[in-house]
Amino acid sequence: MSTAIEKIEEATCDQYRGTAADLIAAGLARADQFPPDGRYGISYLQGKQVHGNVRKDQTYLRVERFRGELMRVYVGISQEAARARKAAAEGQRRRRYEAEAQQERAKAAERAKRNLKSVFRSEDEYRRSLVEKITEMLGIMYGESDKPKDWHAYRLDQESKEAVLLAGDAVVEAIMQSTVHFDVALHARIVEGYQATIKAADPSFYAHLDKLVAPNPSILEGEAS
Repeated sequence: MSTAIEKIEEATCDQYRGTAADLIAAGLARADQFPPDGRYGISYLQGKQVHGNVRKDQTYLRVERFRGELMRVYVGISQEAARARKAAAEGQRRRRYEAEAQQERAKAAERAKRNLKSVFRSEDEYRRSLVEKITEMLGIMYGESDKPKDWHAYRLDQESKEAVLLAGDAVVEAIMQSTVHFDVALHARIVEGYQATIKAADPSFYAHLDKLVAPNPSILEGEAS
């Protein structure tokens, strides 16, 4: 077959693209089977012209104009071959879907691993996290409030900034002296959710989770009321 002919396998037939001369030379269609001027295409079944949708088999042939000097010839395949192609295509779709799903599970597992490492293990760790957020917010306000352009031309004066920082110190002190309530059941559900996500993508990782999420025993013993 001429290298100038392009072959495309479809579900129920093979499509060939090329010039009329190349397609005829390859034995894919006879010269008298090509559509005459003014007609787009002609379909054949068992050697006879047919119209409309027909059930394609190995006797099906369609010749039609494609682009410029190029023509298209569709050659039907047997029902058995069509079923085999359908099964192969379904297998490819299933494998592609599973590969994409596995990638998504892997991404979700990576997020779950990061979240799992960030689970608080004690009330002090929880308090420190709150203090870090407060300190970060105050630091941004104090350190960048002298850049009016970043704040749409608004800024605090020095006295106001110092007052806010004093209030921030009081908030930090209140947090460090606060009573923290620990919900054991909710903590377990959160951790189990991360574990399930990780296990779905990487079962071997599941065996190593306990050491990552073991809370401070003092919490379970009632240190946090």
